[in-house]
Amino acid sequence: MKTSLSKIFILLAAAVCFASCEEKIEQSINITIPWEHNRGLLILNEGNYYSNIPGSLDCIDYLKGVMTTGVFEKANQRLLGGTPNDLAVTDKKIFICCTDENRVEVTDAASFKSIRWHEVKSPRCVAAGDDGVYVSSYDGRVHYFSLDGKKTLKSEVVGARLEGIAVFNGDVYVCNAYNPDMSYNNNLICLDAKTLQKKGEVIVAQNPTKLKAEGDLLYVLSSGNYQDIPSQLQTVNAAGEVNKLCEATLFDVANGEVYAVNNVTDWNTYETTTTYFQLHPNGVREELCGGKPSKDIFSPCAIAIDADQYTLYISSYKAGAQGFADYAAAGYIISYDLKRNTKTEWYAGVGPTTMVPLNGIIVSLDD
Repeated sequence: MKTSLSKIFILLAAAVCFASCEEKIEQSINITIPWEHNRGLLILNEGNYYSNIPGSLDCIDYLKGVMTTGVFEKANQRLLGGTPNDLAVTDKKIFICCTDENRVEVTDAASFKSIRWHEVKSPRCVAAGDDGVYVSSYDGRVHYFSLDGKKTLKSEVVGARLEGIAVFNGDVYVCNAYNPDMSYNNNLICLDAKTLQKKGEVIVAQNPTKLKAEGDLLYVLSSGNYQDIPSQLQTVNAAGEVNKLCEATLFDVANGEVYAVNNVTDWNTYETTTTYFQLHPNGVREELCGGKPSKDIFSPCAIAIDADQYTLYISSYKAGAQGFADYAAAGYIISYDLKRNTKTEWYAGVGPTTMVPLNGIIVSLDD
């Protein structure tokens, strides 16, 4: 699963509220269409390993305003496989980390047809670089694949359970999240982007799990211990200096604007408090969508901002029979048009934990 340890502790999470922009939700129509445009959103659903539910890939076409589910399966007449955790898009290709398949799947970004796949033990996260992609894995190594698929490289063992990865300031940074004995680490490993030789490390808060490079900063989400050490968002600059921004459990960033969710459960009362906010570059914090209460989001599992479209996406699990999040049921996505103050609800697969906006990254099928 996306963050397997956290799910052990959040099974009893209660319902949460989201700051909505209006009361009415427009329900999208779930139909099958070809992917024809380079403006849209990719949704990677991780499935549920313990319930033997495979993962899947969906897409939203901005121009037609519709979603197509299971696009990988439709294009390839086979399942994507167990626990796809992350994807990256570059040079008209999509690289997908399928953790429980020990495989990095490479597909055409327009047709979703498989081009090739690479064998990697428990791949977790993927980041695109100028000349290829970098993949973290639970074998403690970082793997490199050229865009043409002809060159591969892997590092020495540099950590234990490696999670988030990013290309920043000409180097590759990877989260050394935790160890086989379930103890947590607090360091990022820095590798040379061309050789994958270790160059150094940066000490951050406990259990770093996600990275995103944006501008002259590297954003680091450290998930804590899911009990008394909170999850927090930090930045690292080119000099390796670390700065704490805020407590958060999910985030995305664009143009220096941070969009975040902080979903915290009090394990004494099992009450969950969730806040949704935007953190401006000047440090000013603002509730998303004006802070108007809503029950749109039951249990948030991912957030993504498409700054070009002025649209914010938040995915969620549904409520189960006992009133807690159902990790084996299909989830959903709420998109918020921040310009027009409207919202739309989209269907999703089981565990929609990764969302990637596309704006001119790929070509259309008509080109």
